[in-house]
Amino acid sequence: MSAIRPFNSPLECGLRILFVLNSANGRTADLQRLIAYDYLLVHSGDVDGPDSLHPSVPYQPMSPDHTHKVTVATKDIYEASKAEASKILGRQTDLAAATESLRNRRKLREEEQTDSSAATREIDSRIANVLIPTMREGAQRLEKLISRRIELEAIRNDQDQVSSLRLAKQAIERASANSKGPAKKWEPLPSKLLLTFCKEVEAVLKEWNWKGEGRVDFDESTYDIVIDGQSRRSHGKGFRAILHSAFVLGLLRYCGKNGRPHLGMVLLDSPLTSYKKGNIGDGNQDGPIDPGMESGFWRSLTSFNTNLQLIVLENKEPPKDVAAAVHYEWFAGENALNGERAGYIPV
Repeated sequence: MSAIRPFNSPLECGLRILFVLNSANGRTADLQRLIAYDYLLVHSGDVDGPDSLHPSVPYQPMSPDHTHKVTVATKDIYEASKAEASKILGRQTDLAAATESLRNRRKLREEEQTDSSAATREIDSRIANVLIPTMREGAQRLEKLISRRIELEAIRNDQDQVSSLRLAKQAIERASANSKGPAKKWEPLPSKLLLTFCKEVEAVLKEWNWKGEGRVDFDESTYDIVIDGQSRRSHGKGFRAILHSAFVLGLLRYCGKNGRPHLGMVLLDSPLTSYKKGNIGDGNQDGPIDPGMESGFWRSLTSFNTNLQLIVLENKEPPKDVAAAVHYEWFAGENALNGERAGYIPV
């Protein structure tokens, strides 16, 4: 371990030379002069200056001229050192004042931070306990008001529609009361054409395995068909539905065969579902469905004229051979998966 040097350490020598160069104020000096100045800094007592920093060197001869030069230089260095010391003391005072000011400002900012944190907590508490419940209550009241407004608008629309219908009714009644002349009568339909049409309806009922003779006539007073001497309207709801299907299907086939104007397409909505099982009763009641009639209905679809189009919407499943012979489409409803059809009209 190297010994510690109490004097002339590299740091001490560097600081001394730094002070010497600063006091020179740009004046040039060679190495020998710098060494002399460095010596006088630590041995100022040798030239009648302040007490030396280092112990004096004994028996050192100096010429009068050298002593004079050293004395003048030492005084300059001493004055410069005093000036620098004064500057340092002044800066130290300013630094202390600035430090105190910063401490005061820091204390003030800490107090402001504490007050701001307390205010923030108070605002958060007010938002959570007052504003949010108030907003929720306001939103609920707004929803109720909107719902009530929709109801009132619907009522007002209904009232307007009722008023319009009443005015239309009054206008029709006035026009009917003011009308003159005999009531118009429809021109009677040709008997031959009616007979041909009734034969088509009879053929449809025969294909459907209708129980009974299946004789069909046309009543011109009601413009409806009569089956086996009983009008279609006198049957129950289920029979009326299936006989109506036979009527429109027979009309389609008649127009197709005889070149009469027709769309060439008929849509039947639940013809079999409406024909429900029930107890046999009078003419206004539905009888039990005959399995053969339902089977005949499905079988008739396989031989239907391909130049015409018949669309049947039915909840019941057709037999597999019938489904394979016709264009069968299954509607999956609202739970339809990818690739499945939800309904007749795509959404």
